[in-house]
Amino acid sequence: MEQPAHRARRLAASLVLLGGATGCAGRNMFVHTHNFAGQLAGFWVGLWHGLIVPVSLVGSVFMDINIYEVHNKGFLYNVGFVLGMSTWIRAAALRIAAGQAHDRHTASATDPSHKAGA
Repeated sequence: MEQPAHRARRLAASLVLLGGATGCAGRNMFVHTHNFAGQLAGFWVGLWHGLIVPVSLVGSVFMDINIYEVHNKGFLYNVGFVLGMSTWIRAAALRIAAGQAHDRHTASATDPSHKAGA
């Protein structure tokens, strides 16, 4: 089990790195400006774009596809986008955790020093 002091240092380091990374982010100059069709992306479009991030990322390697719609309503689009992306992050975290639990179970089942019922 991780010690509280070590955990606090890890959290502080993560926050410093996160703060540094967000400091590098530029301002979206197109927020609240309409696209060529006269539309602004809102919450639901942001949610959809967040959900299809993996597909968009792969597609952006081969075609001119943007992952993030710059012509958006600001906060509402960002909330939807982050919620959509967090679905993938959560699914990946759960899959990793399930794999680790499976590995621990498999290791304990094949360990000759492990005794049933003990």
